[in-house]
Amino acid sequence: MALGTTLPFGLRDVKLIAYPDLLATAFGTTLVDLPNAQTFEFSETEEYTELRGDDKLVTSHGNGAQLDCSLESGGVSIDALKIINGGTIVETGVSPNQVKRYRKISTDQRPFFTVIGQSISDSGGDFHGIVYTARATGDIAYDRADAEFLIPSVDITGYPCRVAGMIAGVTVQDALYDFLQNETITSIVAPALDTPSAPTVTSLDDVTGTTSGGELIKVTGSGFATATAVTVGGTAATDFTVVNNNLLWLITPAHTAATVAVVVTNPSGASSSTPTPGVNQYIYV
Repeated sequence: MALGTTLPFGLRDVKLIAYPDLLATAFGTTLVDLPNAQTFEFSETEEYTELRGDDKLVTSHGNGAQLDCSLESGGVSIDALKIINGGTIVETGVSPNQVKRYRKISTDQRPFFTVIGQSISDSGGDFHGIVYTARATGDIAYDRADAEFLIPSVDITGYPCRVAGMIAGVTVQDALYDFLQNETITSIVAPALDTPSAPTVTSLDDVTGTTSGGELIKVTGSGFATATAVTVGGTAATDFTVVNNNLLWLITPAHTAATVAVVVTNPSGASSSTPTPGVNQYIYV
């Protein structure tokens, strides 16, 4: 079955990932399982401010989306409880007399964490739902029943991601959630930022212009999201605007007649400065 027509069903797995600190500006790496997770659901909400005049609605303005989420599980481990509720864990002793103590005090804040839920699909692949920055915002009830430590449900709120960087070539900061559909079943992994690399220019939509400059050029490639400079033949572009990691616009500067290269620079380096036809070459005439 084609990837585009498959449907997700059946919650297969849920993992929690703690942020290293309360600032939540860098992803954690340790996956904590909710082996008996029964429900992972969320709804997107947004409050709107309305502008009215002359007894009619003129326009409305959204105040930013957030997520209202719910987790339902049983048999929650102390490690998972700490991720959801904060507090501290202290381990003492050695096997077979080891003791793990979880303690919550009145000044402990509930931390931010990442939730990833996995469902299987009718094609044999899977579907991942990722809420990057979640926090428990409702009551947490604890039960002891059937020889298990149960947390029947937890209400959480999803906030815009605070981590700066890119995942799969797309900026993740301010992301509320991602849906990932895989053709084959893929293990849940903690979110990880792309390894920074120097930009690459792959094409220009206009390859010639006058020596007076002032031409608007569309540049495609990669590594543009953090671009700090754009030059044409070694001269700074009159102006440039980054659209996304793979697209930017520039205005050519004045230059003597020559065959030159468009070069994009980011904190990791610069694209090739060797003019290559059909790639980064621009000709002043």
